[in-house]
Amino acid sequence: MRWNTSSDCCWYHVRSIGFLATFALLLSLSSALAQKTQTIPYKNGDTYVGNVREGKREGQGTYTFKDGTKYVGGWKNDKREGQGTLTFSNGVKYLGSFSKDVFHGEGTYTFANGDVYKGTWSKGKRHGQGTLTYSSGAVYEGGWANDKREGTGVYTFADGKKHTGAWTNDKREGKGTVEYPDGSKYVGRWKNDKRHGQGTWTFPDGSRYVGEWRSQ
Repeated sequence: MRWNTSSDCCWYHVRSIGFLATFALLLSLSSALAQKTQTIPYKNGDTYVGNVREGKREGQGTYTFKDGTKYVGGWKNDKREGQGTLTFSNGVKYLGSFSKDVFHGEGTYTFANGDVYKGTWSKGKRHGQGTLTYSSGAVYEGGWANDKREGTGVYTFADGKKHTGAWTNDKREGKGTVEYPDGSKYVGRWKNDKRHGQGTWTFPDGSRYVGEWRSQ
């Protein structure tokens, strides 16, 4: 009997693919069975409804606190993990990534006063690049570190005035430029959020003042 190498080879691959698909399905079913959906009432008045694995919150679930604060999203090893939404009873809301129970990664935080921060988080604090839009209409876009404005950033005031420059510990520090709606412009040094050191002020008519500034 002659062996058809081509057809036998194809049949072997088909059987291999079928085995792998079956194995993957069994793993998926095993995981699904391990993660049971449960409703867990806690003694302090909180409630959890979602996936549980080996006695811990794992997978997708909703945790409602006694005061009305609610988290909907991913869980891992009994902690918030992955994408989720945390809505506080006072109206504050966070939508984004979690890691080990805290804000971590990309996320949007809406404050009770209407301010909105959209950007990067690290271990529960704003860190990296982000944009804070104030309810007043002002906008800051730039660097953050340890929940404060840090590095290079642009702050646009509600009246149209714009500051571009360096920030340290939530204040303008170092070199910065301010452009005013009337065409005036200041380029120079800043200290503790005020003009301080060498700088140039350009008036709307083009005339300039170059000199030293001292903050009060």
